[in-house]
Amino acid sequence: MEFSHSAPLPNGWTMLSLESVCKKITSGGTPSRKYPEFYEGGTIPWVKTKELNDSWIYDTEEHITDKALNTSSAKLLPRNTILLAMYGATVAQLGILANKMACNQASCALIADEEKAHFRFLFYLLLEHRKVIKSLSVGAAQQNLSAKQIKQFSFGFPLFAEQRAIAHILGSLDDKIELNRQMAQTLESIARAIFKSWFVDFDPVVVNALRAGNSIPDKFTKRAARYRDNPDELSLSEEIQCQFPDRFQDSELGPIPERWEIGPLKQIASLSTKTIQPKNDPLKLWVHYSIPAYDDGKMPKTEQGQTIMSGKYLVPKHAVLASKLNPQFPRVWLPMQDGIEDSICSTEFMPFIPRDSDERNLLYMFFLSDVAQREITNRVTGSTGSRQRVRPKDIEQMNILIPEKRLRIIYSDLTNGLIGLSLEKQDESATLANIRDTLLPKLISGELRIKDFERFLGKVA
Repeated sequence: MEFSHSAPLPNGWTMLSLESVCKKITSGGTPSRKYPEFYEGGTIPWVKTKELNDSWIYDTEEHITDKALNTSSAKLLPRNTILLAMYGATVAQLGILANKMACNQASCALIADEEKAHFRFLFYLLLEHRKVIKSLSVGAAQQNLSAKQIKQFSFGFPLFAEQRAIAHILGSLDDKIELNRQMAQTLESIARAIFKSWFVDFDPVVVNALRAGNSIPDKFTKRAARYRDNPDELSLSEEIQCQFPDRFQDSELGPIPERWEIGPLKQIASLSTKTIQPKNDPLKLWVHYSIPAYDDGKMPKTEQGQTIMSGKYLVPKHAVLASKLNPQFPRVWLPMQDGIEDSICSTEFMPFIPRDSDERNLLYMFFLSDVAQREITNRVTGSTGSRQRVRPKDIEQMNILIPEKRLRIIYSDLTNGLIGLSLEKQDESATLANIRDTLLPKLISGELRIKDFERFLGKVA
């Protein structure tokens, strides 16, 4: 099938099939689960379609062994291979292999002939035409593409040097977005580690109890042994350390630090569900926090009201968004504060506002914690795995551990820099993504040409 342009091909461009510009188009395989030796101790990344995230793939959830590779239909694919999902809910999702990997049979692997097609230009071609590619999938129960179909897809290709220049421009934007994502993730992971240490594992309380010679509950004896042998491992300033108690007390949640309370979440945060119809203000631009936008790198989309057909919640200032849909896949979002009066979110999110705005970081980390996610998942309603939800009022009433006020403030103050920089990186990525999305169709179609691309490549080499 030809993916034709609305106008004739630009000068110097040629309509070519994927089969003609690839060294190989193949699929992968799944080593039999009956043989543990195919997976245990495996070092070869093995990609499943749920891991195709329209970006580079650096590692995978599962790895297979050399024995699995040699005795199954799985194949070792080279770096820069493009993967295209062929089946089901993920059909037409994409990924680029950052290293040698294998994949399952649900992915089509395209290995570009680097004399004819730049691998990253090929990736952007498929990304730009995803909607049409998706529409070509067939099947009553499950939408499928076939490798035979994919081989016949034909696109307009410029000369290789121009492909490379286009790939460089779009790729530089995506690489910066990915770098920002990794940095934001690292910053948040530091804040999460501090939250877990203080408010889940109670490390400072364990250390203070050791110093004071007080009894330590059996639950924390291993942690006590760790800090008894390495008293300086916690690395807290004395000013902060002394703010924690040195004793534990019993509670309905088990042993907790002395003077800390058990109470409903609504004691420290309120639920805000003010609904608005963006379509009633059709030309207004809204910053839209949706489930798909979260899954697409946590970057809200700026959309006109006329394109948003259903009711949304207004995102109040200082809000933390926690998804009520399929909580087994946690989605917790900390919106930017700029332009907050124009911010809306899907009604699949629960917008919670800390009663003290200084405690926003703490509330965010609470929702991200395994403790909170476990409690939320326990309150799921709905029989189907794909559409399970929790009732927001149940979450508002959920009993939680509430540390002393001064410790909650200290935590937020300590993590302000980490969370603030993480938000800055996410905001920058949203801007870069908007630029990329504007340039992508124009560059891929030839509507926008790069003047003297050979000279351009010389400058960026």
